[in-house]
Amino acid sequence: MKKENSNKYFKRFFWAVFIFYLLILIKIVLLKDTELSSLPMFLTGEKKGFRSLNLIPFQTFVSFSRIAGQGNFLWSLSNLLGNSLVFLPFGYLLALLRGSKGSKLKIILLSALLSLFFETSQYVFYLGSADIDDLILNVLGACTGILCFKLLTALCRKDQRRIYVTSLILGCISFAAASSIAYIEFGNRLGLVHYKSETIGGEDIPKRNPDYNGYFVSGSAEAIHCTSDIDETYGDPSSISVTSDTKVFFLSYENDKASLHQINTVYKRCSLSQLKSVKKNSKVSVWFSKKKNHADIVVLSDPPGNDEDIMTSESSAKKKKLNGTVVDIQSGSFTITKINTYKDKKTGGDISESTDIHITVKYRKDLKVTVCDAYDMGTKTKYRKGSIHDVKKGRTIELKGMIKNKVFYAESATIYIFHK
Repeated sequence: MKKENSNKYFKRFFWAVFIFYLLILIKIVLLKDTELSSLPMFLTGEKKGFRSLNLIPFQTFVSFSRIAGQGNFLWSLSNLLGNSLVFLPFGYLLALLRGSKGSKLKIILLSALLSLFFETSQYVFYLGSADIDDLILNVLGACTGILCFKLLTALCRKDQRRIYVTSLILGCISFAAASSIAYIEFGNRLGLVHYKSETIGGEDIPKRNPDYNGYFVSGSAEAIHCTSDIDETYGDPSSISVTSDTKVFFLSYENDKASLHQINTVYKRCSLSQLKSVKKNSKVSVWFSKKKNHADIVVLSDPPGNDEDIMTSESSAKKKKLNGTVVDIQSGSFTITKINTYKDKKTGGDISESTDIHITVKYRKDLKVTVCDAYDMGTKTKYRKGSIHDVKKGRTIELKGMIKNKVFYAESATIYIFHK
């Protein structure tokens, strides 16, 4: 009798857990980028956010495999697994609550209907992207949850009380782990926390913009040799005089030891003798003295990307890649402003940095052009054959070809069109 009452209380508890889980699921999936206070405006159509639609199965898998092939494997894997794992508790909890009475096929159908509701709502109310692949991943997650429950049932020899107790222990562990990850990685996005920043040192650095920005080539106690672009092929060289009065700082961004959500901007004073050991392609910002005969303040920071990226850029003497934004179009040529793209050391993702460097691009009539239609902040893409007529001002373009006398001769081009 006591055992039956205990199981009854356990079942009520897990129903409450299931309802709580659904509320969290709504926030994570449906309202991840929307504050609750602004939800009524989305429902009435007064406010509209981003939306996109993908009805082609496995399109997301193709896009993420392409991104993974560019060196972002962990980022791609986490996005795919995230859509699946978020529905794992749905399958597990319903299988636990329905027991032998519940049809596993019905649970799978319910997960598909709930996912369909989420995807449809995101598109109708401009809350995000509606994607058939998200539905597929959600259902796979629910199926995984059902399999986990069946495995636990077999291990517990179908003892219902033991199943409840084990589920409670595993649930507490999973909830603690998921909460920690959500707080650390997604706390700011979910509105749980807000990042703080503090500047340490650098009191002597002027508030105005630097007089010069470039990339470090070499240095000594007398001068710093720089180039205006990370790739010396396109950059203009500069020699900046330094004296004993020049103050040199090294800029870094460091996580605060006392707070997980605080990143400090740290300026450390360096000596002129340390200029010899500065990494090539480090970023350089210079403020000149009033007479402009020498540098008054120099701020150095780590080079963007990693050494492998930089070596690849420099060693491509024949065939090169070039990214930029189209700013002018002429007959047989067009002009772009160069975009530097490199890997972020911490996340492994791509970072793009616009420059003021103008490069003339020449092409033949048989130029191979591909158009990439990008949706959902570039995470979902579709490729199609294009033509030179797709080259328009303001569009981002990726070129392959050769450079001679700072003129780029394009052999192929990929044009990116970003859709809202």
